[in-house]
Amino acid sequence: MELSAIPAAGIRQPPTAFWQRIRYIGPSLILTATLVGSGELIVTTAFGAQAGFRALWLIVAACFLKVAVQEEIGRYTISSGDTSLTALNRLPGPSLGAGWAVWAWLIAVLLGVIQLGGIALTVGECLSETIGLFEPLIWGPIVCAVCLVILFNGRYQVVEQVSTVLVSVFSISIIVSALLIQWTPYAITWAQLAEGFSFQMPRAAEFVEGGGGIALAVVAAVGLSATEIIYYPYWCVEKGYARWCGPNEPTDEWEARARGWIRVMQLDCIFAMVIYTTTTVAFYLLGAAVLHAQQIVPQKMEIITTLSAMYTETYGDWAYWLFVGCSFLVLFSTLFVSIAGYSRLLPDCFRLMGIIQIDDEVSRRLWVRRFLVFCAVLFALGSQLTRLDIPPLAMIVTGILPIAVLLPIVCLAVVYLRYARLDERLRPSVLLDCWLWASVILTSLITLRAFQPLLERF
Repeated sequence: MELSAIPAAGIRQPPTAFWQRIRYIGPSLILTATLVGSGELIVTTAFGAQAGFRALWLIVAACFLKVAVQEEIGRYTISSGDTSLTALNRLPGPSLGAGWAVWAWLIAVLLGVIQLGGIALTVGECLSETIGLFEPLIWGPIVCAVCLVILFNGRYQVVEQVSTVLVSVFSISIIVSALLIQWTPYAITWAQLAEGFSFQMPRAAEFVEGGGGIALAVVAAVGLSATEIIYYPYWCVEKGYARWCGPNEPTDEWEARARGWIRVMQLDCIFAMVIYTTTTVAFYLLGAAVLHAQQIVPQKMEIITTLSAMYTETYGDWAYWLFVGCSFLVLFSTLFVSIAGYSRLLPDCFRLMGIIQIDDEVSRRLWVRRFLVFCAVLFALGSQLTRLDIPPLAMIVTGILPIAVLLPIVCLAVVYLRYARLDERLRPSVLLDCWLWASVILTSLITLRAFQPLLERF
């Protein structure tokens, strides 16, 4: 059963005024909760610490370009009612139970458990620093269990509300910190900002100890990653954008409703992009200005302790605890939303493969609950990989690399959906088409370019 076929509260007319549309944003804020954690706090800051200012352009491009892909897959979901994995399953090519693109997604996200395990461990570091009762290895499974308890009886609204609060607190604090840096010895100059847009790529030597290429991880994780783009239609369905349109009909009324909800979805995408781009740039500038200047690069177990220099150098020594607390909030939100997202996509994946059957809303919720438990246990086990002497940062970066491979596949899939399966009545404007093509071409080229230093290493 397709999620779009599940009865909702009924067809709903879209809002027409800007402030009315603001009330309906939310799905992209959930994605923001995911990407601000591993992508921004850890990967972006570590990249700034290693590369300095010269790759600022890459951060901005990674945030801006992928929004067009997100908008297009959201448009297709509203047009068709398909979830993103159903859409990937429609791609031409070999199939084994499900299509090749669905298998590629499944392999990438299962390997991505390494990343989520590293995040659980980093949340544990925050708690270990604050409470001091246990080491991070013990706290990792505990925080996974807490996420499970919150999510088990909650639905979309719980995920959206918790994500919004956690992201808002940390985003405000990091932006203020980036502004206050101008009154410290690490003040950013115009020359440094100009260097940031000289379109240089990192040298082959710039790698995370024990992990993969951090430049590739930045391209994959900063802004929207491939997994977050695929998450997006599920949150659009649960929010109501797709279902409030009703089934696709050859009527003017349906077309008007669909276009109205597409405008709401676009506002949702743009609003979140402004938030996470501003936050990401602030992370990168702090990493480049404070950490790179002191040659501080997070390694081994002390990720949060190392990154806290961004706050203590701007707010003062007392801000160490502020940074630890805010880091806990944003990393917990990443883990929280990832468990929620995985538990929705994995049942859909196995349904497409014919392994499980979902006939109605009751059975769907039952499978979501089962996979909530499965994902929480899986991430808890992933947090124990550091017992194999794998540092958390290396775990996070290494777990992101399969997602980097998935990104060009998602971009090409969205182009196929746009021209082969999208309802022609809902085709985007010429400007949006140009943005989509620029996103697909440049994101793919930057990804391939970022692969080069990784290949040179071997």
